[in-house]
Amino acid sequence: MKLLDNIKNKTLIICSNKAKKSILNEINNYNKLFNIKFLTKEEFYKYTYFDYDKNTVYYLMNKLNIKYDIATSYLNNLIYLNDTKCDNIKINFLSSIKSDIDNLLIYNKDMRNYINTFDIVVYNYTVDKFFKRTLNMYNKVDIYSDSNTYTHVVNHFNTMDEEIEYICQGICDLVCSGVDLNSIKLCCVDNTYEGCIKRIFDMYNIPINLYKTSIYETTACSYFLSHYSSDLTGVVDYLVNTFDNNVTSEIIKIINKYTFEVDKNKVYDMIVADLKNSYISNIKYEKCVDIISIDDISNNDYVFIAKFNEGSVPKTYKDEDFLSDCELELLGLETTIEKNILEKDKVINILKNNKNIFISYKDKDNIKAYYPSSLIRILNMEVKSPSISFNYSNKYNKYKLCLMLDDYY
Repeated sequence: MKLLDNIKNKTLIICSNKAKKSILNEINNYNKLFNIKFLTKEEFYKYTYFDYDKNTVYYLMNKLNIKYDIATSYLNNLIYLNDTKCDNIKINFLSSIKSDIDNLLIYNKDMRNYINTFDIVVYNYTVDKFFKRTLNMYNKVDIYSDSNTYTHVVNHFNTMDEEIEYICQGICDLVCSGVDLNSIKLCCVDNTYEGCIKRIFDMYNIPINLYKTSIYETTACSYFLSHYSSDLTGVVDYLVNTFDNNVTSEIIKIINKYTFEVDKNKVYDMIVADLKNSYISNIKYEKCVDIISIDDISNNDYVFIAKFNEGSVPKTYKDEDFLSDCELELLGLETTIEKNILEKDKVINILKNNKNIFISYKDKDNIKAYYPSSLIRILNMEVKSPSISFNYSNKYNKYKLCLMLDDYY
């Protein structure tokens, strides 16, 4: 691995958690010790600038009489403020918030000084203006990305079912050729694919770790929120005696984060947000296909990128965030147009640097029609409409036969 070949000194690698696992696996091929540490970009920002906790969010919600989502949006945008003076209402508003809550923000100057003792390597991250500004605060920084020129064919299908059927057959082909099932990934599928994936993967007997189930979606949580009050003692006792212990224990853990407020009605929004972002453990298979994001694609994987449609790949940004293009420009950050260019370049780089990628898109699902990704034209990608074989799932073949008979009769 070229990245590891170039590491000589004490080094901090800033990369995604998926890239970290890939690098650690590669280290096993070297007969030497590496003095390296890892941080994600998000962790790097928190150590360089500041972090916040529940008390910070709670204070801001009460001070401004705002909802949880709005409070966290304000807090997340504070990091972009600089010393530039400007006559802008939103920027000055954020500056006043930062001055007011400065004693509630969590600074870690010792960690920042510690980071500066390392050679810093940024691996396979897109470096935007803010990231570059942050990296410039440190002494020794190197930006590294893989450099290959792989090309890929795009497979076109009429429906979502046909697209997932093709993916299942491709997975079967790979397994029959000796590829480890754990090395096969499914990418860029959202919740609209869930029912189709469950149904067709089951008929092909392909185990897959599907989407995580939020605590918020459970029956226990539904009961909890419908009986929510300032004193939760009674409803918690009922949960413990009635519902699944795993779910109940997670709900209790979330409640216990807010012991600083006796009246639980005042932290209702915060508790609901935690419930939505906490998950129960679904069945995990030892050998299975995992669903990943496009940012987590690794050279060691065989990746099926579905939904290669416009608006999905690449992701499209719109000028609808709290900081509009006007404020972003004043702060020296990318505008919406620049963000979309960066996103497009990022996806192109991922496609060019990973060999075992299988791409597909569909024309429609049960709800609406879709257009193919503009990257097909930009990269001059070959588009094929492969035929579907009948080799791997007699159960699915019978299912399709029944559908055809229904249409015929």
